[in-house]
Amino acid sequence: MGTLFIGGVVAIWILAGIVFLLLSIFWIIELIDIVRRQFENDAVKVIWIVVVCMSHFVGAIVYHFAGRQMGRLPDQMTS
Repeated sequence: MGTLFIGGVVAIWILAGIVFLLLSIFWIIELIDIVRRQFENDAVKVIWIVVVCMSHFVGAIVYHFAGRQMGRLPDQMTS
């Protein structure tokens, strides 16, 4: 019984580590997206960077659904 319990605990830690790793990768991708996009002014970009950095994956999720529409990638800009 003790070995089964330890195996379960190890499995939970491995699963938690994988989830944290995936969320961290998503967070980094969203930070890169913020840096690449051009917003109406630099203050908006700085605010998004601070929000995402301070709230980690929650901020990245909020930016993904709300902030991406505020900026454009350089190749999407019209002259």
